[in-house]
Parts: sequence; structure tokens; C-alpha cells
Amino acid sequence: MEQAIRRQAAALPLAVAGVPAKSRSRVLLEWSISLATVTVLVILVLWSGLHINFVGTDSMQPTYDPTDVVVTIGTNVVEPTIGDAVVFESELYGTPIPPHIHRLVGQEDGKFLSKGDNAAKQDPWRIDPDRISGKAIFSFPGWVIRSPLVLGLILFAFVVAALWPTSEEDVSEDTDSVGPQVPLVPQGLLRSGRPPSPGAMRKREARVKEQQIQLQALSEAARGDF
Repeated sequence: MEQAIRRQAAALPLAVAGVPAKSRSRVLLEWSISLATVTVLVILVLWSGLHINFVGTDSMQPTYDPTDVVVTIGTNVVEPTIGDAVVFESELYGTPIPPHIHRLVGQEDGKFLSKGDNAAKQDPWRIDPDRISGKAIFSFPGWVIRSPLVLGLILFAFVVAALWPTSEEDVSEDTDSVGPQVPLVPQGLLRSGRPPSPGAMRKREARVKEQQIQLQALSEAARGDF
């Protein structure tokens, strides 16, 4: 009896145990690609010296308003020149000047002269080129990263991207059935990218249900439920 049940189960061509090996390999490949992509992005960010800076005063209006976010790139990637808005540190009469953003307006004795766009006069200090940490490349209003709505939309997008099913994900209408789940769409059609016709889908669904019934019967017979 047991041998007969095994022969009948083996005769079901679409019944496969668990997830196909190809699907497992695809999942592993996707995770490997994602991990490699994140690693490369982190390395690029560290190498390029990308930084996020918050504008604290109105000295750079109308270019940057207070609370604006300014993204800068390291001077190892882009060399700052006169006319650029840069983030730098300096000192005046021995007093350290904390990092802030002003525009380079000139150069004297190998040092840069700076000025705020909203200021009438240039700054009294001189800036060593090696004290410039980055050049401004773009900015956006600070409320963007402080808005609960924006943060919620970003989180929602991440969740949807993480849970979005792949094209080869198995489909089953009977999640409580015993036995392996069978995809409704043939793998050949998924690989070719051709959408199945409605008639083919109906035949496929009927075939799947019939096989699930057979598997249920075989499972009950194996447990001695008859």
C-alpha cells in the first residue's frame, strides 16, 4: 500500500517538495546583490566625504535659509574654487571659528577669502585650503526630514519594497492544504515574459486543485485516515 502511494505521488509532475532549487538560488543571488550594492554605496559615501550640514543663521540668504540642509562633497573629489559655497573651519586672533558655510570670494597668500551672501563685507579671517571640509552640491528645506508625513511615506516605501512579491513567487489559493504548493503560472511562461491567456490560467487552476485533492487523499491514506 505504501509503495503504491509513493508511485502515485511520483506520478504528479507538478508536485514538488518545498521551494524549487532555482528559486532558492535566485533569492540567494538577490540578497548577495543587495548586500554588495549597500557595501559599495557605503564605501563611496565614505570615500567621497559626503556630509549633511544644517544652516544655523541667515548669513547665506537668499541661497540658504536657516534650518536648510546642505549636502557637501569632500575636497578630495572636487577641488573648491572661488565662487563656491563651502563648509570650513578657521580662527580669528587665536579663537577657533566653528564649521559653517560661506562663499569663497577671493584668495590671498595661498589662503581663501570668504563672505556670506547676505553680508555687506567679507569675513575677517583667512581660510587654509586644508581647513575646507566640503563643497556644497545641493540643498533642501529642513522641514523635509522633520516632517512626520515625509518620514512615514519613506518608511511605507521601504516596507512595500521589502514585501513586494517577485514574479516567480508561488501562488496558492488554499494555504491550509497539505502538500507542496504549485505555482499557477507555468515557469516557462514566467521565464519567457509572455502573459498566459485566461483559458490557460483556468486550465492551470483546475489542474492545481485536482493535484491538491490527490495529494490530500494520498496524505490521509498514508496516515491511515481511510
